[in-house]
Amino acid sequence: MRILVTGAGHSGTCLVTEFVRTLGMVDFSSEVEDREIFIANQFPDNYGTKLTTEWDTVGYTEYSLKNMLDRYEDLHIIFCIRNPIDVCMSKIVRSDKSIGDNSRIVGKNGFEFDPDVAIKSIKSAFSMYCMLKDNYSTRTYTAKLEDFIEDHRGSVLHISNYFSVPYPGNEIVDNAVSANRNKYQKERYGDKVKKDQIDIYKRWEQAYDGYFSKKKILIDKIMFELTDIGNRLGYNILLEEKG
Repeated sequence: MRILVTGAGHSGTCLVTEFVRTLGMVDFSSEVEDREIFIANQFPDNYGTKLTTEWDTVGYTEYSLKNMLDRYEDLHIIFCIRNPIDVCMSKIVRSDKSIGDNSRIVGKNGFEFDPDVAIKSIKSAFSMYCMLKDNYSTRTYTAKLEDFIEDHRGSVLHISNYFSVPYPGNEIVDNAVSANRNKYQKERYGDKVKKDQIDIYKRWEQAYDGYFSKKKILIDKIMFELTDIGNRLGYNILLEEKG
């Protein structure tokens, strides 16, 4: 078996990866993300890694993922989803160099705190997700971040049942919450799953220490661009809920 945990940045890929590690189905990469896989166009046997969909610079695209799935019939995808408006807000805040704790360049497009870049990356991730569900539905598991936040034990149990592997036990699953987090993530999340990461857009004025409080035009833009994707993912977002 081979496993790839993927999804847009800030959709819960790091957290979900740590939970999947506890199941012991494959040997996960020691690096947080093994970007060499799509550069070399090789996916080792009995191996797993995480790679966010923004890594187009290493050749990770819909096309290359499709080729990888066609080559390796035992490759399974765990695709992380989250309310896309919350994802976009998180991308903008966390990558703003003036205040962010984890600034990084994404693909060929510049910094994520550019709203247009953040929106484009989310739409690209959704396109990849649709491709997977349309063509590889039996090999694509949808990991909804909000479910893991609300009930991480139950969510891991669901994955273990899906892959027909034993549940590792509550203690191991609980310990996975803080495993392998960098110093910024540990400062941000500590050792517990933060339940205030759900429906951030509904309290956009207070979120992230008021970062968006004077950016209503930006929030309106994000809502306009991403509400349809959110609804198609089952989040039942209403345009009237902008604040």
